[in-house]
Amino acid sequence: MDFLLEKRYLCFPIKCGAKPVKTRLMLPDYTIVVSLELTREEPDFWVYYDALFTMGQTIRILHEGEKDDLRAENTCVFRDRPIEKTPIYREEHRPRYHFTNARGWINDPNGLLYKDGTYHMFYQLNNYGSRWYDKGWGHAKSMNLFDWEILPPALYADDSGYAISGSALFDPDNKAGFGKDTWILMYSSRYGGEPEKGQFQNIAYSADGRIFRKYSGNPIIKDTATINFRDPKVFWHEPFGHFVMVLACGEEIRFYRSLDLKNWDLSSVLEDTLINPQHKVYECPELMEYQIEGENNTRWVLSVSIDGFRRVLHIIGDFDGRSFVYDPSQKLQWADYGKDFYAAVAWNPQYEMAGRKLWIGWMCFWPYARECPKLEGWMGAFTVPRELRLVRHENGKLYIHQNPAKEIEELKQEAINTKNQVALPSNTAYRLPGGEAFSLNLELNKQDGETGNADILLHYESGETVTIHLDFLQNLLQMDRSDCNRIKLGSWFTEPLTAPLSNRNTIQIQLLIDKGSIELFLYDGRTCLTALCFPEKHSCSLEFYNYCENEIILNNITLNPIRRAKWTY
Repeated sequence: MDFLLEKRYLCFPIKCGAKPVKTRLMLPDYTIVVSLELTREEPDFWVYYDALFTMGQTIRILHEGEKDDLRAENTCVFRDRPIEKTPIYREEHRPRYHFTNARGWINDPNGLLYKDGTYHMFYQLNNYGSRWYDKGWGHAKSMNLFDWEILPPALYADDSGYAISGSALFDPDNKAGFGKDTWILMYSSRYGGEPEKGQFQNIAYSADGRIFRKYSGNPIIKDTATINFRDPKVFWHEPFGHFVMVLACGEEIRFYRSLDLKNWDLSSVLEDTLINPQHKVYECPELMEYQIEGENNTRWVLSVSIDGFRRVLHIIGDFDGRSFVYDPSQKLQWADYGKDFYAAVAWNPQYEMAGRKLWIGWMCFWPYARECPKLEGWMGAFTVPRELRLVRHENGKLYIHQNPAKEIEELKQEAINTKNQVALPSNTAYRLPGGEAFSLNLELNKQDGETGNADILLHYESGETVTIHLDFLQNLLQMDRSDCNRIKLGSWFTEPLTAPLSNRNTIQIQLLIDKGSIELFLYDGRTCLTALCFPEKHSCSLEFYNYCENEIILNNITLNPIRRAKWTY
C-alpha cells in the first residue's frame, strides 16, 4: 500500500514480546526491511519512520509476514510529532545527560565526525523496537557533545543484511569518485539470523550527510571463511599517501590499504599471543597516533574491544602505514575496569578535529543487555565522551588517561557543596547531598603506610546502596552494586567489580552520577570504572566512611548538579 509522506512521523504501535511481523518500507532512494512487534492492544510504546529528509515522497508498505499476522499498513498512524505515552526523554528511568536514542535499541557507536563546528555521531540502531534486530546506523548531531538533535537513520537493514559497525570519514579530494567532500561510511554487513553466511565490508556515501546511498559495488571486501570479520576503521595515512583499514578478523587484526576506498590490498596481520594468549575475538579496533603529553615524540595506540573479556584494551606500539608492531616494554592496559564500557571508538581526529582525541563507548554488557529494561521504548546508552591523553609516568611507562570531555562543564550547575578540606577520623562518616544527576570531584589523602580501608556509599532514595570499597592493604578498589538491581539480573551483574589502586597516598576521584549509571575516574583518569545500576528511584546521597586506624583527609570537595541534556527530535 502506498502513502504520501505529508507528515513527518509514520508511527507503529509496539508490544514487547508480540510476534514480529516482517515488513518492507520502500522509498525512492532506499528500502527498509524490519520486523515489527505490532499490536492492536494498548502498546508499550510507538516507534516511527522519520520523514524529515523525505517529506513529499511516497512510501510503500509491503507485508511479508504470514496471512493472519497484523499488517503494518493497517496499524500505522501519521503524525506531526511522535506518539508518546510519556514525553520522550522524560521517562522515569531514562538518563538525564548520557546519550540515548529517542526510540529503539542502540549499541556500538560507529562513525564519529566533526564538521563546521558540529559533532556527528553514528551508531548501531534498531529504530523499530527495543530488541537487538534489524540493525542500521542512527545519526545525531550536537554543538557541545551533550545536547543532541536526533536525525533520521543514515543506514537501514535491507536485503543486503544488517548494517553493523564501522567508521566514517570525509573524502575532500574525491579519491573514491563519489564527489568532492563526500561523507563516507565504511560498514560491515551481516544477514540477521544467518551468521553462517559471513560478514562483508561496504561503503555508503552522501553529498550532504543526510541521505546515504549504499555503493552499487558492495561488498568491497569479503572473506566467507571467517564468521567474525567486521568493524572497519578507515583513515587517510598521509606519509604513505593511502587509506588504511584496520579490521577485526577473529583473533587477528588485519591491515589493508587502498588508493580509492573501493579496491583494497592486505598489508599485514597482527596475531600476537603476548597480546591475546587466550585467543579471544577482537571487535571495534581503533588506531590513532598520540602526541606524548609534554614531549615532541609520538606513539601509536591500537585500542580493541575483546569479546569474551568484554573489555577494551590499549596496545602501545608503532605503525608505519602498513603494519602495527606491539611494544612489549609498554604495559597492556584496560581502558575501563567496569563491565559497562565497550565498543569505544573515537571521533575521527583528522580534518577539523585537528588531532583532538575524543571517544565514547557503549554503556552496557552483552550477557545482560537483552534483559535490561525496554518498556519505555529505548534501550542502551553511551558513556560521556572522554578526552584521551598519552602520559609518561615517573617509571618511564606510557599510559592512556581518560577524563570527561571539557564540554561537560556547560552542563554543570552551581556547586551545592564545596569544602577545601574535611578531616575524617577513624570510624567516622562524612555525608553529602546528591540528586539524580551530578558530578563529584575530590582528593582523598591517607597516611603513609596505611593498610586499612574506606568506603564511598551511594544511598538511593528507594533504599538501595552501591558501595565503592577502597582496600589500602591490597591496593584494590571494589564496587558492589548487587543491592541496586530492581530487575533481578543474575551473577553477571551482581558480582563485584574491581580496579587497581596505586600505592600513592593521594587519590584524585571524579564521580559522574546519572539515572542508571556510575562513571568513576581515578588518578586524573588513569583508572576508570563504568557501571550500570537499577534502583527503584534514582535520587541518591553520598557517604564517606573511614575504617582506617588513622585519619583520612578529603580535599577540594566539589559537588555540582548536572542539568538535563536538551534533546531535539
